[in-house]
Amino acid sequence: MIRLLVTLLVLGCASTALAATPISVEDLQSLRENGQRVMVVDVRSETDFARGHIVGAASIPAATIPYRAIPTDLTIVVVDDDLSAQTADKAAAALEDAGAAEVRTLTGGYTAWRRAKAPTVSPAGTSTESVATKVTAADLREALLNEAGRTDSGKQIRVIQLTRDLKRAPEAVIPGAEVVAFSRDIKPTDYVDRAARSDEVVVIADDGTADASRWAAALLAAGHDARVLAGGTAAWRLSEPKTATTEESAKATDDSEV
Repeated sequence: MIRLLVTLLVLGCASTALAATPISVEDLQSLRENGQRVMVVDVRSETDFARGHIVGAASIPAATIPYRAIPTDLTIVVVDDDLSAQTADKAAAALEDAGAAEVRTLTGGYTAWRRAKAPTVSPAGTSTESVATKVTAADLREALLNEAGRTDSGKQIRVIQLTRDLKRAPEAVIPGAEVVAFSRDIKPTDYVDRAARSDEVVVIADDGTADASRWAAALLAAGHDARVLAGGTAAWRLSEPKTATTEESAKATDDSEV
């Protein structure tokens, strides 16, 4: 009886950890190329992430998932180092517990992605898709909110938020961003050149489609100072500071009155 109970408990834990549906490298590439809203979450350590990662991936070490705000309106693909079969599955379960609508795990993890020679960012910061400098959501937020929208060198920051939804363009996720709905036959320079200035930095943000890298590469070739928001609009959402709950606020008020 005890042995049966232990077996059921083990099977129950395993089913929870294996809930996420796997996705192959080829299928993930296809989703991104077809404009599907996909967020790639790299659950490896920050050190491993810095050594190399998938283009457009957001670094969220597995242990930190319960403390992060997770987007609930897009598909999340979990990437691990493929050293442990349970790492991605446990991370996926944690993301689902955090409210993610759909979570999948990349079969073979980052190792499989590299073996397939899919686009990656190297330790030097270069990419097979783009040589544009990447900016973090935290740094962009600091510049937009606390530095009057300018870089340290004084250049004006212009943010362009890309979307492939030609029927219903979403609202700007980043304050002041220009939302651009486009198709593949629209050239980035056709849009940016209309109002480009030599004293501005153009930051391109996408919604998980990897289009920002292509836009930035085209703008760099045309002589613009273009950057890419690492992790796109999903990373911006994750960087939003959490607000205190009503209960916490009330406790803080009570403590201040004591």
